[in-house]
Formats: sequence, structure tokens, C-alpha cells
Amino acid sequence: MPPTYAGSWGRPNYAAYVDLEADLVRSFQLGIAGRYENFYEDFGTTITGKIAALWRATPVMSLRGSVSTGVRAPTPGQVNLQNIQTNFHPVFGLIDAGQIPSYHPIAQALGGKPLTEESALNLTFGTILQLSSDLVLTADMFSITLRDRIALSGSIPLSDELTGILRRSGQLAGFETLQEVKFFSNDFDTRQFGVDILLSLDREYGDNRATIASIAYNWTRPELLDFSEPSMIREFLGEPLTETTEVSILSPRRKVEMEHVNPHHRIIATGRQVMGPYHGMLRLNYYSGWKACVLFSFTCTLGGEDVLRSYTGSWIVDAEVGYRFRENYAAAFGVNNVFAIDRPADQIEQDSQGNANVPSTPWDYNGAALYLRLSADF
Repeated sequence: MPPTYAGSWGRPNYAAYVDLEADLVRSFQLGIAGRYENFYEDFGTTITGKIAALWRATPVMSLRGSVSTGVRAPTPGQVNLQNIQTNFHPVFGLIDAGQIPSYHPIAQALGGKPLTEESALNLTFGTILQLSSDLVLTADMFSITLRDRIALSGSIPLSDELTGILRRSGQLAGFETLQEVKFFSNDFDTRQFGVDILLSLDREYGDNRATIASIAYNWTRPELLDFSEPSMIREFLGEPLTETTEVSILSPRRKVEMEHVNPHHRIIATGRQVMGPYHGMLRLNYYSGWKACVLFSFTCTLGGEDVLRSYTGSWIVDAEVGYRFRENYAAAFGVNNVFAIDRPADQIEQDSQGNANVPSTPWDYNGAALYLRLSADF
């Protein structure tokens, strides 16, 4: 690493936090929290808060909800980190790709701006149903809106003309060979709307026998908001360009990653049976389908061909058996992904990168995994 990349950065700040919670009446609980924080030098003062309420409407049903705000300042590392590494490109082979600060001249020439803090607004509303002494159903809706979200841009390819300007520039030592670049930005907002449903059973029979079971469902819809459209640059580092170059901070691949690479539907069903010192566990995990760009292509195209792929979801089975001995010690043997479910990678990924399975698979794509766990309680 060149010495020009090295540095030491810090940020002094102080904060005060208060959290109050009380039963205003027997059936109604209210919580209020607030946080004051001062970042001294760069981001000034922030005030965030939360209001949460729980209403025990009947002995069986309760309603709950909350509203909260949040602020997150970029870390000194996100603001200042710079490095260059050699990556494999499916067309050009080995290339130098860099991550640079958003205030760096290269980033600013490509549309980068100094980082600011991101803000959040969180809303939740749900219900709790006590169906019996050992059976509980909860259902919640949530909305999370992030403004000026701090995130890495997509990898921005540099044309031959841009890299030529870099090589001729004497003020950017260490960056002359860059062919791709990325940096943190506040380029877009996001909103996630979703539903969580959980049915849980915890039944004890005596003589150290019990049945613990649950089934959880989640649906989440992520949405990109207010992101900048591709821009056309006509000069780079002060030099006019012979050809106008299009630059996208939020690349087509990053859009796919933000909205489609994570499954929108998830189900986890778990059953655990305890029989004295023995226990057994069976877990079913469901992942719905997802989308990803082959070879992590910046444009989701390769040689003019669309390489955005849609993959089908699947059920994954995990199992475990265990034994507790001498009260404080336990051993367990288990298998994750019992049936070694995977998704084979495209032939081009297998040939160029050696990927046997799709790298974006939301579960461990290496197949079945066996484990042995020993534990002790003190």
C-alpha cells in the first residue's frame, strides 16, 4: 500500500440518552425515549426519539406500535478509506479496482460529494394473541425509510480516455492504473415495508420433557427512492473529453442488489423435542426466488447480452440431535442443508471464475455442512 493511502482519522462526539416507560393505566403502557448527540466538528447536533405503546385490550389480545427516528453519521473509515486491489473482470481479465473517498478528485469528477449523515423513520404496528397458556401468535407490520442512505456506489468503469488522463496526471500518485472505481455516497433513499408473523409453542410435560416449536413468516418489499439518474461528463480532472461519458453512481447491478437479491419471502419452521437428557431438532427454511447479475456485471450485460438472472426459491432442511450429561455439559451433532440444495452457476461463471454454484445464493451454497458442538454451563 502506498504511503499516500495511510492516515489516522477520528471524530470526537458526546451524547445523552433518556428512556422512560410506565403503565399509565393497568391496560396501557407508554414508552418515550430521546437521544441528543453532538459531533463537534463535522455533523453538528442531532436529536432523535421514539414513542412506543402497548394496549392490553383483552386478556387474550394486545395491540402495540411505535414511531422512532434515527440518524447515522458516516464513520471516519467510510469518509476516508482508500485502497486499490486487483480484481478479475469477465472480459478484460485482471484489472485494478479502487475504493476512494467521496471527496477525492476522481470521485468528485464522477459525481461524488462529501458524505452527510443518513436519517431514518421507523413505523411499526402489530398485535399479540395469547391463544393459550403456551401458544402465542404475534403479527407486526413495519416501515423503514432511510433518507440520504450511506452506501457504496456500484463499480464505475473508467474508459480508455479517462485512464489516459489519470496516467498523465502527476498529482494522483498511486491511482494512474485504475480501471474501476467506487466510493461511498448519499445518492439514494430506500423504503422497506414488511410483515412479520410468528406462532410459537412452549409446552412442558414435567420430568424434563418439553416441546418447543415455532413458525415464522416474513415478507419484505424493498424500494429505491429518489436516486440520481445517469449523468454525462464532458471533462475529467480539468481536461475536456473527446467523447461524452455516461456515469451512473447507482449502477444497474446495485439497483438489482438493493431490490431483488434478497428473497422477499422467508419462512422458518422449527421443532425441538426434549426427552430427559436427549433432544432433537428439525428446522425448515424457505427462501423465495431472487435475482442477480451473472459475474457481478456492472451493467447486468455482457457483450451486449442481458445477464440478469432469476433464480427459484427452495426449502432447506436442518437437523440436530443432542445429549446432556452431568447436568452442566452437552454435546450435539447436526447437519445444515441436509439435502445439499444448491443452484448451479451459469457456465460462463464456472469457466471464468470457477464458481460451481450461484454466489448470490441466500443460503450457504457449499452444500451440506456437518457440525459437532460441545458446551458447558458454569
